[in-house]
Amino acid sequence: MKQKLRSLRETRLAEGGISLRKLEPGDCAQIVRISVYDGKFARDEAEARGIAQRIEGDFEKGDSIHWAIWDEDEGAIVGTIGFYRGFVDLRGELGYIIKREYRKRNYCTKAIRCASACGFSGLGLREIVANTGIGNAGSRRALEKNGFVVRSAEGEELRYSLGSGEPPGK
Repeated sequence: MKQKLRSLRETRLAEGGISLRKLEPGDCAQIVRISVYDGKFARDEAEARGIAQRIEGDFEKGDSIHWAIWDEDEGAIVGTIGFYRGFVDLRGELGYIIKREYRKRNYCTKAIRCASACGFSGLGLREIVANTGIGNAGSRRALEKNGFVVRSAEGEELRYSLGSGEPPGK
């Protein structure tokens, strides 16, 4: 898995005007507001850099891969996406966040489509799961457009999944 992760991180993945690319150390200033690890958001660039280092450590262990979501036309990072928490039984947990000013512009749908295709074809995953809040209509819509189905609900959280043999989204 580590070799597959290394190869994929160096590849720029593209989908309809966006690309998923490796997050570079110089990108931390652009992602302060969307840098999160274990539910804690960065408050400044130094904390964003610390979070990026923790995610890099997870990558080095073979437990994650993290990309910047790059708008090709605007030349800006609009969000981040990746697989986190390991790959037990060839299952990947997809996580993502879009900057507030870029929401409702289809970035999330495209990024999920691109990352999911990469997960199945590049990493050989059998299933991709994603969690979102019941009230997060935009995230729910983006997952459902990509063929994800609600598998369970716990409190205010919905757990979605997509298997490698399931039909792709719209």
